[in-house]
Amino acid sequence: MTTSARQDELLLSPRWRPLRRALDWHAEPLMAEHGCTPDEITALQTRLGCPLPGVLREWLELVGHRLQEVQDIPGRPDTIVRDGDNVLVWTENQDVWRLWSPPGEDPICLLEGMEAPPATLSQWLAGLVLSDTLVGAACGTRRGPLGELDTEVAGGVVELDDPVIIAALRDRYPELKEPVPPFWDEPWRGDGETVLRGLGTEFIEWMATTPQAYARVDGLLDLEPEGGLCEVVVHVKDLNPAEAAQCRHPNGTLRDDFIYGPTDPQRTAAELADLGQLSQTRLGRTDTDFHFLTYQPERTCQVFAAALAGAWGQRLTIAWRPERVAYFRVAFPPEREAFALPT
Repeated sequence: MTTSARQDELLLSPRWRPLRRALDWHAEPLMAEHGCTPDEITALQTRLGCPLPGVLREWLELVGHRLQEVQDIPGRPDTIVRDGDNVLVWTENQDVWRLWSPPGEDPICLLEGMEAPPATLSQWLAGLVLSDTLVGAACGTRRGPLGELDTEVAGGVVELDDPVIIAALRDRYPELKEPVPPFWDEPWRGDGETVLRGLGTEFIEWMATTPQAYARVDGLLDLEPEGGLCEVVVHVKDLNPAEAAQCRHPNGTLRDDFIYGPTDPQRTAAELADLGQLSQTRLGRTDTDFHFLTYQPERTCQVFAAALAGAWGQRLTIAWRPERVAYFRVAFPPEREAFALPT
């Protein structure tokens, strides 16, 4: 299915240029089913007992059924509520702040719980989509507020206090006009293919949406330093209840023969001890993973593959990433192209 005539009409407006850009960063193209129908808009307004602000109505006509929670929570057709004359647009994930829209075509929004410079509803929607897209790229889940991110989108977090590099980033990337969510004092920086947040703080979040943009960020932040610290993840999926029970102790911790393999776990553990250290584990109901910090990621992946591939086959994924890049490169099985951390 393609876009509807109404979606095509709305996307021609300069108001929705930021949304067009964000859609390009996501894997799935916009489709008619992603937007609310006129009958659904009418039903929502009847439930609320008031007309929707003009921009919010258009927003829902475009992507009302496509919105997803990443960090903060967008209002969806079934969750939008009214308080007096105001309609809820977006909520911080711990309810620290709420963004409300008063009546009007594109009104100045009301931020409950924190202070922020005044901005219109369309400006806030652009800024919050930008924020949650950046979070999805920088944390490695490969999901933004409009779904799965495009395979060319990369991101990460860099600890940085070098004033020379910070000055170079500010010189290379101009300020963006979209409002930043509360908690952030420094404005967005970037260009049409790059987004940076947090310059002047201890950690910088970055996102690059093309290989060329990645190369430019890498040239300033040295995203993959030779011999730098890396993280290896070992993930096993589709565990049945018996397997899930066998891979962990009664107290819930992972067994050594699950981490290091059933054949010779002591030998594998000794070999890996020279390569790095276990950093964290996650135990799901039908899957589990553990993470290993190392300066030799390729060799570490080889050791884990030799120890575990025979036991788990295609249910096993072994991948690694440089510390400053959130996305994993798959080492096993070799034909698997991508891996994202389970959400």
